[in-house]
Amino acid sequence: MRTLRRLLLPVAVVTVGIAVQLLLLRGVLRQWAERNDGPQTLGEAARAAAGRGFHVLSGDRRDGTLANRLVVSDRPLSWERANLLRFGDPHHPCWAGTAVVCTPLRGYLNLYDPDYAAIWGRLFLYGDRGLIRRLTGQ
Repeated sequence: MRTLRRLLLPVAVVTVGIAVQLLLLRGVLRQWAERNDGPQTLGEAARAAAGRGFHVLSGDRRDGTLANRLVVSDRPLSWERANLLRFGDPHHPCWAGTAVVCTPLRGYLNLYDPDYAAIWGRLFLYGDRGLIRRLTGQ
């Protein structure tokens, strides 16, 4: 009996973990479905952010070509600094006044935290919550 319990406990813990992640994903997808009226591409997001007075910079390529990440900031950033942002560490000072817009959305959902992330159209935002609110109006 003790051996059976020892074998089943890790399975139960993993099952509960998967269930919690599925519930979180369900909530994220519901939010995305409700707010799918934002930008659909990084180009649209860059124009919207610049139109609101933010500084924008490609987080992918030094030549400015947008591929997967757009860095948005309330102050000018160098390309090097834009690439030192620490995903998964929302309390790090690098995020002060800075957020990143990412695509594809599903590739970043594991980073979703309502205090530091948002769904904006078909894009994922992560970083300074105040900047995200000013950018998206959420």
